[in-house]
Amino acid sequence: MDTQANTPLLLPAPTRYPPPYLLFLDLYVLISNLPSLLGIIRPVRTSNPRAELYPYSLGNISSMVLGIILILVGLASLLLIPIWLLVPGGVWLCWFIGVTVVTLVFSKFLNGFAGDVVVSSGQYVHGDAEAEDEKWFFVNGIMTGEFWLKTNIEEAERRFGRRIWGVHNRSYGLVLDLLQCLIQRDLRYSSTCVRALYHNLRTALLELESVPPSPSSSASIPASKPKHKKVVLLAHSQGALIASLVLDMLYADIPRSLLSRLEVYTFGNASNTFNNPLYRHGDTNSGALRYLEHYANRGEYVSRVGILGFMTSGDVTEVAEGWGNQFAGRVLVREGQGHLFVQHYLDVLFQDGFVEVGGGRGVGRLLGYRDGRVVE
Repeated sequence: MDTQANTPLLLPAPTRYPPPYLLFLDLYVLISNLPSLLGIIRPVRTSNPRAELYPYSLGNISSMVLGIILILVGLASLLLIPIWLLVPGGVWLCWFIGVTVVTLVFSKFLNGFAGDVVVSSGQYVHGDAEAEDEKWFFVNGIMTGEFWLKTNIEEAERRFGRRIWGVHNRSYGLVLDLLQCLIQRDLRYSSTCVRALYHNLRTALLELESVPPSPSSSASIPASKPKHKKVVLLAHSQGALIASLVLDMLYADIPRSLLSRLEVYTFGNASNTFNNPLYRHGDTNSGALRYLEHYANRGEYVSRVGILGFMTSGDVTEVAEGWGNQFAGRVLVREGQGHLFVQHYLDVLFQDGFVEVGGGRGVGRLLGYRDGRVVE
């Protein structure tokens, strides 16, 4: 496991600097990387029916229309500050109520009524993977409604041959989603999705199943063992930021023997720090998580303002260079654009385009799970 060693000078960004400084740094990073903003959706063309920009899908079209409406409403909400300064309180209150109601109504259409967790269909599950007692989770990024969450986990199931439990990070439009990202990054805010993911991962790690006693055993109390040999988390965009917050909670709550069963793989990571505490000082192979990998497209905006801007080793341009930020895990970078989970990550994941930063082993462990293969 590749991670960063514990040293007095290596600290997570939120523990090193006060929130105002981190917010200022975030604004600098967001503005300085604006030239790569359109890289989020490029390339646009795709033949995958589950890809987010596939043009012949009514679900995609409705998701994009609702997303555009929420973007416009979000921009209108930015007028609340100058309106508060320039008009009577009654006018401001009417504007505030109108923006709030429209946001809640259209975001409800976007997010649907399925609840916090959506499970993939199971039609692509392979027998070997099912028998291995694995449980896989996915947490989505910004601007993802119920339809895109379902297509994301269905495509992940098809690629990896496992049933996927999707924890829904609900969207309220681009403006409010970005604001929530800043608050989560710099103030460590626990949203509803953070709590839902924490509950589901914790339950999966702690869940037990009974073991039939052997004929020669005289024990009156039935034995038990962890139900899942392996728990895997796939996290995309803001979902990786949420995963970072949840992992910090689990490190303080779950025994090491159980945490070692958890594997985490991120795509287009929007976080500014990622921890994996070492259990033996100086031993970089003693991390709480045995396997932690980050996949990033170099030319896309979110990766540049997230992992590629805040990691402290490798050959990418680093905002955080020299200030000792903690970003644990293997980083695999592809020379390309695109931020969408299916279209720009899963569709290119198995084309050998991701290269490990700083050399190393190159091929990610996640690729070994393709088509339901079992990885020890």
